[in-house]
Amino acid sequence: MSLKSPIDGVVLTLKTDLLLGQHFNKGDIIAVVGDLSQVRIKLQLPEESIAYVEPKQEVTVRVKGVPDRVFNGEVQSIAPITSETNEQINKKRIFDNTIFMNNPELLLKPGMTGYAIIHTQMKKIIIRACMGRSL
Repeated sequence: MSLKSPIDGVVLTLKTDLLLGQHFNKGDIIAVVGDLSQVRIKLQLPEESIAYVEPKQEVTVRVKGVPDRVFNGEVQSIAPITSETNEQINKKRIFDNTIFMNNPELLLKPGMTGYAIIHTQMKKIIIRACMGRSL
């Protein structure tokens, strides 16, 4: 039997326990397929930098998995409130910031880490970056 995804993309996770001799019903999730041609990158922006960052600002990213390449994107959104999880762990006020980046060569993968530089008018802000797992 073959299975066909309703969207183009790459299989990110496969629920093999549902496939090996098991029956499944219409609507059961047996695989997660993602389009990696554009990736979401989460940046955790410290409170002291929030005043300098705006949507549409240029961002450059380097990741450990592809150290010789620089990827370019732009700020898409900044959370309107702090991330409570990070406040509890680090005792710092952190705002989640999202950028989207074109990935035509499919070099960027979910879960990769590195750093991003947000190019603002006042200064460059360098922060840790993580590719989003849910695409």
